[in-house]
Amino acid sequence: MMKNLILMFLLLMSSATLAREIHCVVHDVYAPYSDINLYKKKGNKYEMKVFLEDELLLTEQVSFKFSRRARVATFKGQSVEIKATGLVANMGVRGQFKLENLSKLTYTGLCKLFKK
Repeated sequence: MMKNLILMFLLLMSSATLAREIHCVVHDVYAPYSDINLYKKKGNKYEMKVFLEDELLLTEQVSFKFSRRARVATFKGQSVEIKATGLVANMGVRGQFKLENLSKLTYTGLCKLFKK
């Protein structure tokens, strides 16, 4: 009985981590981008749009992977990798952004998930 309750809780938590839209704000004035928006498509695929203020810099499809043990969410594309720890719906968390098309440096910013 207790084992079933724990499994149900884990399933509920994993479904709460996925959202239709994820908005990441970079907190570094020297970063080559200011906002990253991820829109859920099909399955574990998201369409990622990267902006510098109002200018669209990059659009790419990324895959989502979530490690339950480490509580790390990873969005990865051909030249993109975003890692965020403890990604939960409607909570702001720190994430590391690595966008090789725009910069070789890794920036840390804030990700906010919006459940729709």
